[in-house]
Amino acid sequence: MIKILIVEDEAGIRNSLAQAFPWHEMGCELIDSADSGISALALCMKNQPDIIISDIVMPGVDGLTFLRYVREQYPETQFIILTGHRNFDYARDAINLGASYFLTKPIVYAELLDAINKLIDKIYSQQENKRIINQREQVLRHLLTGKIFKSTEIVPQVKSFFDSLDRYQVVVFRFDYEL
Repeated sequence: MIKILIVEDEAGIRNSLAQAFPWHEMGCELIDSADSGISALALCMKNQPDIIISDIVMPGVDGLTFLRYVREQYPETQFIILTGHRNFDYARDAINLGASYFLTKPIVYAELLDAINKLIDKIYSQQENKRIINQREQVLRHLLTGKIFKSTEIVPQVKSFFDSLDRYQVVVFRFDYEL
């Protein structure tokens, strides 16, 4: 499940966002909502969200400061920034800090849903790429340690691993002594 956090100081908008979509049907879990950047930081440390939907102008820690901090701690977290202000500087700063989307209020829920779905696809793609890399590293580690030297059941995985590489070098070690 993709974990979603909503950060919005206006209770009506926050509740509307929380109720706007069938989160579970979308493969998401709405982990919580926060009314300020400060309370959102605590929630991020507790339940690292995959996607954060955040207002910019909030009391205390504003959305851009919040975005900056979360991106430093959790660089893979995706942001959708919302604002009622038409100031281009906000958009520029949000994008420069790593926000994926910048949407203006009043919220067009079809646009928000499109942004969420694109981020869900991006996150699943990143997770799959990580899984493949980890699997390849495990195969290589087993090859190097001799754990799959005689195993025929893993041969297809080893072949697939080497076929997927653009290029590779082979190094053979032979140790004449035992430690």
